[in-house]
Amino acid sequence: MINLLPQDRQDVIRRQDWARVAAIIGISLCAGLTVFVLALLLVRNFYLAELNAIQVAVDAKKNEMEIFDVAKIKDQIVYNNKLIDQTKIFYSRQAKITPIIEKIAQFMPSGISLNEFVYSLGKVELSGFAAERVSLVEFKENLEMCPDFLNVDFPSKNWLMAKDIEFNINFEYGKKN
Repeated sequence: MINLLPQDRQDVIRRQDWARVAAIIGISLCAGLTVFVLALLLVRNFYLAELNAIQVAVDAKKNEMEIFDVAKIKDQIVYNNKLIDQTKIFYSRQAKITPIIEKIAQFMPSGISLNEFVYSLGKVELSGFAAERVSLVEFKENLEMCPDFLNVDFPSKNWLMAKDIEFNINFEYGKKN
């Protein structure tokens, strides 16, 4: 093909062609770079979402492991065992007054009724009512015969009346529980 245009015009057309090619290449490179940056951002966001999901799963596992934390459970068990031991010691030091009451009831003759029973550190105080002095004497002798009852004390005011006697008795319970 023969180009009949003057040389200046041909140079201008060539420069315009090169400018178009450069513009197309530049736009293509910018578009490619933009697509590449957008793809990188998409991959980054995808992995950030994955990382957040994994972090949530790790936190859930940590919470689950805290529930089953052996050291905390062991400390709680040790504390509870100490508490149980202290409770055992406390209850072992407590007086068992049921045997005392049973023995008193065993030695009580008819005509005697108790109004009050006080037990404190091995000492027993009784108060009650006796229909006759004979039953009160029998009750006193029965209590004195029992080896578990020590220092049986019947105050002298118990003996003033012959009938309808309100009495008080003090003694120590000597049997070890």
